[in-house]
Amino acid sequence: MEDYTNGFSIYNPLRVSGAVSGLDTESIIDAILESETRRLNELQKKQETLELKQEVYQEVKSKLEEFMDFLFNYKLSSTFRRMKIDVSNEDALSVSVTTLKQPTSFKVRVLNLATYSTYNPSENFGEIPDSSTQYSSLNTRVTPVEGTFYINGVEIEVESTDTISDIVDKINSSSAGVTAVYDDTTGKLELTSSSEIRILNGTSNFIEVFNLSDAPLVYSGGTYSLESTVHVGAERESSSISSVGSKKGYTFNAGSIKINGVSIELDGTETLSDFIRKVNSSDANVYAWYSYSEDKVYIRSKVGGSTDIILEDTDSTNVFKILGLDGGTVSAGNSAHIQVSFDGANWTDYYSNSNTIEMDGLNITVKSTTPTDVEVSVSRDIDSVIDVIGDFVEKFNEITEYLYNKLNEEPVEDKDWDEMTEDEKKQGILRNDPTLRRIFDEIRSIIYTTVQGLDEYRSLPEIGITTGSIGSGYENMMKGKIELDEDELRSALEDNFDDVVKLFTLDEDESEGIAVQLYSKLREYTKFGGLIDSIAGVNGSISREMSFLSEMIVEEATRLQERELMLWRQFAILENFLSRIQIQSGWLSQTFGQTGNTTQTG
Repeated sequence: MEDYTNGFSIYNPLRVSGAVSGLDTESIIDAILESETRRLNELQKKQETLELKQEVYQEVKSKLEEFMDFLFNYKLSSTFRRMKIDVSNEDALSVSVTTLKQPTSFKVRVLNLATYSTYNPSENFGEIPDSSTQYSSLNTRVTPVEGTFYINGVEIEVESTDTISDIVDKINSSSAGVTAVYDDTTGKLELTSSSEIRILNGTSNFIEVFNLSDAPLVYSGGTYSLESTVHVGAERESSSISSVGSKKGYTFNAGSIKINGVSIELDGTETLSDFIRKVNSSDANVYAWYSYSEDKVYIRSKVGGSTDIILEDTDSTNVFKILGLDGGTVSAGNSAHIQVSFDGANWTDYYSNSNTIEMDGLNITVKSTTPTDVEVSVSRDIDSVIDVIGDFVEKFNEITEYLYNKLNEEPVEDKDWDEMTEDEKKQGILRNDPTLRRIFDEIRSIIYTTVQGLDEYRSLPEIGITTGSIGSGYENMMKGKIELDEDELRSALEDNFDDVVKLFTLDEDESEGIAVQLYSKLREYTKFGGLIDSIAGVNGSISREMSFLSEMIVEEATRLQERELMLWRQFAILENFLSRIQIQSGWLSQTFGQTGNTTQTG
C-alpha cells in the first residue's frame, strides 16, 4: 500500500530530480545504470554478429551454388567430346556432330536435294478481261486514271470509257511506230517495233494499269517487244474472294474445306490473304502463297519427298474454283538422297524428306548436288577441350581463393563496433570458422582424389593439373590453388582421350569422375537442409542461438527497466524524507523561537 505522506507518493513513477536535495538524480541513475547495461549491449552485439554471420554464410552458399551450376556440364561427356569438322566442299553440304564419340572420315555423293510436292493451279486468281472491257474497269490492282501517255515521244490520250480495243487502235493509228496487240487468252498487251520502244506516263497511269512498269524490252530477230508482265485483270492478295468469284460467275459460300483431311472453316467473307493465313495456320502440313507476278495461288507440302496434296470442298464453298485451284495438278517432290563411303569402294544410300540427313551420330545437311565426291573428316578438337578444362581450373581457383580469404580475413580492430559499416562488421566474421574450414578442405582435397576403374589417368596431377612447381606448390596447396600444364594435358588427351573424359564425368559404368564428386559435395553443402542450412538456415544453429539470445535480451531489458524504476523510487523516498526533515526542522525552529520570546517577556 502506497504511503501518501504529505500528499506525495514515494512509489510515484514520476521522475522528480533533486527537488529538495538539489541532487542531479537523473545523472546519478544514468551513471549507476551505465555499468549495468554493458551485459545488455554485449548480448545485442552478439545477436547482431550472429545475424551478420548468417548473411555471410548465405553469401558463401550463393558462391557455391554458382560453382555447382558451372560444374553441371562437366558431368557430361558431351562437354568434352568436341569435334573439328573439315568438309572439302562447304557449298555442297555441312556436317554437325550429335552423338559421335570417335573421329572418322568418309566421302559423300549428293545425288538429290529434298524438294516438296506442289499443287499447281489450273488458272489465274483474277479474271482475264476481254478486249471489250473499259479502261475504268481495269481496277483490280490500281485505280485507272484517264489522261495522256507517251510512246516514243508521241502523246496518246486514254479515256475512262475507252475499251481495251479502243486503246490498241489509238496506239496503232498513232505515229509512234509501234504495233499493239491484246491477247484475250493471256490478258496481256504486247507492243512491238523495229526500233527501241520508249514509254512514259503523262497525266494517266496507263503503264501501271497494263502492268508494263517492270516489263523488260526484248530484242529478237530484228524486232523490239514490250509485254505486260501479268494479265491486266490480275488481283491483289487483299482482294475479296467473293468479289472475284462474282466476276467468274461463282458464289463464295460459307462452310468448311479439307486439305489433306484437315478441316478449315470459311465464313464466306475472306480476302485471299485471310484464306492463305487460315491454311498456313492449320494442321494440314502445307504452305499456301500467292504469286504476285503470276496472279496464281499455290499450295506446297511442308514435308519433302513424293507426298500428295488432297483438296476437298466438303461444303461446296466454291473457293477452289474461284482461286483457280479446281482441276489443278500436283508436281511430286523428291527425297534428299546421298551416298556415303568410309573406304572409297562401298557406298551406302541415305534418304530424307528434308535436306538434313541423320547418319551414325552425325547430321549431314545437303545444299547442292555435286559432280565429285565431297570429303569429310571429323577429328577431335583438342584445343577446344583444353580450353574447357582450363575454364574448370580457373573456376576452381576462384572458389578456393574466395573460401581461403574468408577463413583468413582479419577483423576490423581500429574502430568501435558502433562506428563500423555493415561490411566492416562482416569482415573476418568467418575467420577460422570450423564449418567453412571443412568445406574448404573437402573441396581442396579433390586435387588428390583418385577415380577408380580407369586404365591410365586416374587423378588430376596425371593429366597436368597440379598445385604447381617446386616452391609455389606448398603455398598453392595451402590455398587450394591449382595450375594447368597445357602441354601435359594435350599429351594425355592424344594418348588416352577417353580416360581424360572419364576422369571428370559420370561414365556408363556409373564411375564418378572428379566433376561428379565435386558436384555431389557442393550439393550436400547447399541443398535444403544441407550443411550450410544446418548452420545458417531458418532452423539452423545460428537461428536457434539468436532465438535464445532474444529471450535473454528481453529479460535483461526488463531487469534494467525495473532497476531504473527502483532507483527512481529510492531517490523519491530520499526526497520525501528530506522534505519531512526540512518541514520538521522548520517547525522546531518556529516552536523554539516562539518559546524563547515568551520567556524573555516574562
